[in-house]
Amino acid sequence: MDSVGRAVHSTHAARMSLVRDFHTRYGEPAPDYPPLVPNPDEVRRRGRLVREQYEALGAALAVLARAKDPQKVPDLLRRVLHATAALCYVSEGTAISLGLPFEGAFEEIHRSNMTLTLSDGRTVKGPSFSEPDLSLLVPDHITVDCEEAPAP
Repeated sequence: MDSVGRAVHSTHAARMSLVRDFHTRYGEPAPDYPPLVPNPDEVRRRGRLVREQYEALGAALAVLARAKDPQKVPDLLRRVLHATAALCYVSEGTAISLGLPFEGAFEEIHRSNMTLTLSDGRTVKGPSFSEPDLSLLVPDHITVDCEEAPAP
């Protein structure tokens, strides 16, 4: 991993640590391993949280897209920034609540995205595209119940 990759990794790790601290403080699930069978109520709740933040970001972007007054743009950008950060926070919290290794997944998605090709001003899956492989992060067979998993 190069120095940029190490810096990105440490930034992601620090951010995930903050979200994990929130989960610990407020009694949110934060297992070290994926559960054998996820709690369906928790999965639905996480889905609602992500959807709410996604919708808030969409609304903020829609208002920004219609902006005509340059003096209002900074406030609108702050709203977009807030919604973007909140969406990341609940998305990362979802990974934490399911014991998923978000940092590794993010790095693998980035690796895959870097194999996209630029065509007509758009990024597309070209002949050199490599699908992300998350099988090492979440194997086909989860063998340890998160309640019984050993501490890392």
